[in-house]
Amino acid sequence: MLRWDDPTLGSVSPEEFIPMAEESGLIGELTDYAVDLCLADLPTLPDSLYLSLNLSAPAVPRPETAQWLIDRIERAGVAPERICVEVTETAVMQHAAAAASTLWKLRACGIRTALDDFGTGASSLAVLRELPVDVLKIDRSFVSGIASDPRDLSLIRAVIGLAADFGMQVLAEGVETDAQRQLLLEQGCRLGQGFLFSPALPLGEIVNKLSDWTARMGQRTPRGGRPPARGLSRD
Repeated sequence: MLRWDDPTLGSVSPEEFIPMAEESGLIGELTDYAVDLCLADLPTLPDSLYLSLNLSAPAVPRPETAQWLIDRIERAGVAPERICVEVTETAVMQHAAAAASTLWKLRACGIRTALDDFGTGASSLAVLRELPVDVLKIDRSFVSGIASDPRDLSLIRAVIGLAADFGMQVLAEGVETDAQRQLLLEQGCRLGQGFLFSPALPLGEIVNKLSDWTARMGQRTPRGGRPPARGLSRD
């Protein structure tokens, strides 16, 4: 998700400037700029990290979208396996056949797909059956009540089980408390994002955080061993 820091306006939310870019017809240029910038930055990060790119609803079904992204990845010299495109369930279902064609073309090149806001659309199960989905992102609306509403916990448990049957990973969005993190771990969800871990950061601060974490994990790694994988588990 893009962030815009302006010296006059300060931090501008994407909820404000993305609709303006779409209405003004500048969303294509903005997308090109953002994707190229991220692809140029990715080689500066450890090889174990991948880049998630949000595809807008209008872009998903376009016949040229897959080749547009593939060309940019090749030009940047980035391994396709380090890229994951994120699409919302609603965006996919608006033009299901065309969207499926785009995602299967990307999959053929090694690019993964994450289904964002899972559970908020009308045809979740059909999406899982028809599309090359690698990661299910549980919507924050379910995560926010997991510690207080047993129904949310049951829904998340069901999604995690379904994903396991389909060979998919599960990532919980909007993790903000340690209680939420612990409950997700207990249900088998190992990946999460949210303010509990970190807000959105500039590249330089990300590199610093990774360096600090690597140093801490190195101190805890047994001789000849490997540092533990990073997910919802914390020090």
